[in-house]
Amino acid sequence: MYNRSLHRSLALAASVTVTGAFAARVYRQQEEEEEAGRPASLQHHHNPLLLQSPAPLTKHIHEPVPSLPSFFLSPRPPAACAAAPVPGLPAGIPEFHQVQQPATDPADTDSIVFRMQKYFTTASLEEVAKFKKEKAGVKIYTVKEGSIPDPAIGGRKTGLPVARIGEAVINAPLEQVATLWWVFNGRILWDKVNTLASEVVEEYKNARLVYIKGTPKPMISSRDFVFVSHKVPAGDLGGSFGAQAFVQTNAANSLPENSGAVRGNINSIILLEPVDGYTTRVRYVCEIEPKGWLPTMAVEAAADDLPGVLGVMKAHLESEATEDAEALVRRRASLREKDHTHPLLVDSVTASREDLLALKKLLQTKLEEAKRDEKKLNLSLAELKSKIQNDLKKVEARLRAGGK
Repeated sequence: MYNRSLHRSLALAASVTVTGAFAARVYRQQEEEEEAGRPASLQHHHNPLLLQSPAPLTKHIHEPVPSLPSFFLSPRPPAACAAAPVPGLPAGIPEFHQVQQPATDPADTDSIVFRMQKYFTTASLEEVAKFKKEKAGVKIYTVKEGSIPDPAIGGRKTGLPVARIGEAVINAPLEQVATLWWVFNGRILWDKVNTLASEVVEEYKNARLVYIKGTPKPMISSRDFVFVSHKVPAGDLGGSFGAQAFVQTNAANSLPENSGAVRGNINSIILLEPVDGYTTRVRYVCEIEPKGWLPTMAVEAAADDLPGVLGVMKAHLESEATEDAEALVRRRASLREKDHTHPLLVDSVTASREDLLALKKLLQTKLEEAKRDEKKLNLSLAELKSKIQNDLKKVEARLRAGGK
């Protein structure tokens, strides 16, 4: 059984920053109505600055995403807005680091992990799920029971009505996959297939409140979702050494509804495990309630699209790796003459012993670099290595002959 009291006791009170003056007033009113019955460990300590309209700080924040309601865009203090380079994303996508109070109860995260745990600890998904199809390198499964049962209450279904499981192997280092998943502000840049808007609304310690608006599909108008994404110990899901895990807990009521979309509910977990230094195995379990009236066929199609995001991520990261490899080959080719075969470097009759020793060390370093690049990018650099080795032999022969 998951430990609710432990997680509740860890939920320290902190000031809540709500996006925009309008949303601040809405949340303040709601919280004042609920405050009397809330446990002391979870009570918010309000910041009086929330009642003031903050001065615009647009130069410290990325450009607003089109179609995202303006009150979702929260000005942050300049000190919190230093942009960090993100692998797989264009430069300029900032990461914000604020410590506040999560919008969901920590016990919600524990409950979702407990209900979905067997889909990660089971080696073969066929034991607990039914294979449906494979698309874009992603194997998609349905839950045998239709929706995810709760073992804590005899297998009754207490979660959302439709569930899917996706599994894929992505040819990219785990850190790149994890960063691409965690930086929700950049999702619209690499997943235009499924995303109209994506925004980190609030930052917490190891968690963030996220708003995502999906693209409309045949028979399905646009849906949007609000959830808190948490970094959790991968060991709770049977993850191997070096694995990372993220739990998304539904927080649909945390933001005002957008008139341009139907607000749905979603819970999910993604587990990333390293196969080796350059390959990542991904398993993603999600459950949704799309809300609004939809024919059954449309609901099933929408559910299939959720694990489909792994295919978009896989294509994006692997295409970047291919481009990097091609650029490396071109760079190596362009530098080969200058670095390895130029007579002034290898065959110069005026080179001193010190020059030759320095050149030997340089060539040995370049040979090691070529070997690392060959393994990392899964390329054959045999010709380049052969050229460096030949130059090394020349230098070593001259050193044995007396240095000139």
